[in-house]
Amino acid sequence: EKEEEEEDLSSMFEVSVCLTDRSEEALAMCRENCKLNNIITNCSVEHCDEDNSNKGESSHNGFSRKYKANVMQLDWTSETFSSAQEKELRKADLLVGADIVFDEAIIPHLVRVLSFSLIGDGDTTARKRSAIISSTIRNKDTYAAFQKAIQEVTSLSYTEIDVMDFSSGHQPRVSSVSNSSSLVDDKTCPIVICMISPKSSNK
Repeated sequence: EKEEEEEDLSSMFEVSVCLTDRSEEALAMCRENCKLNNIITNCSVEHCDEDNSNKGESSHNGFSRKYKANVMQLDWTSETFSSAQEKELRKADLLVGADIVFDEAIIPHLVRVLSFSLIGDGDTTARKRSAIISSTIRNKDTYAAFQKAIQEVTSLSYTEIDVMDFSSGHQPRVSSVSNSSSLVDDKTCPIVICMISPKSSNK
């Protein structure tokens, strides 16, 4: 009975993550990071060794916890997505992006991907979905274009979570962000953290 209870509890801690990038070099780095952290990946034979396939389980308060990561190439500018890409984008509960708002030319494509994942077929009532995006503001016009593009999608909402401006000595509104500020390399530009979500999930 105890073993069954532990098995049921351990399933509560099962986590699945999909890591994406257009660059194969960046994806190779993702695979290497997963390997170093004992995370099971979907890597093919040429990208991993036998040791990696046996790893991925650790302990959390005495219960087995499984970590899984799907490392997948994703080009926002592609006209269509593969069935595997569509599946990952549609099932995501949370999207996390860092320094992905850097060029006005890619903003329409980025917003299209966000809309596809967060809104999908229009059913936003089944579960709450959102995207957390951290952006280093090197060009204010570029970020303003991103905000405008989100606002033009009537079914999406933009919420500013925090702004870190190190030059003014600003203290982040979120304590966990403050604790992470030492990890920021470039403190010459402000950092904006925002949440994008379907409007119906805010009700």
